[in-house]
Amino acid sequence: MSRLVLGHPAFTDGSPPDAQLRLFGPTDDSELEALRGQSVRYLVASALALGVAGHKLDELAPALVLAATAADPESLLLRQHLLRDRPFGPPFP
Repeated sequence: MSRLVLGHPAFTDGSPPDAQLRLFGPTDDSELEALRGQSVRYLVASALALGVAGHKLDELAPALVLAATAADPESLLLRQHLLRDRPFGPPFP
């Protein structure tokens, strides 16, 4: 998983995404809540994978947050596949 995470454009070219999800704050939108949940799970799982692989999280943390909050279709699809979730809607039981 760490190779997939490090392949994200946030790590490869360091550029911030065009659109980012706000992970925290009030919302009444259930689909936004689902996307936020996927992003937080991706952030935690990726940090664990990178840490277990011996990468220095202090150096990778900014790019990891960018990768977790990117709202472009490729990032959403990557999170869906890694977490085995639907791109929108509640997670599988």
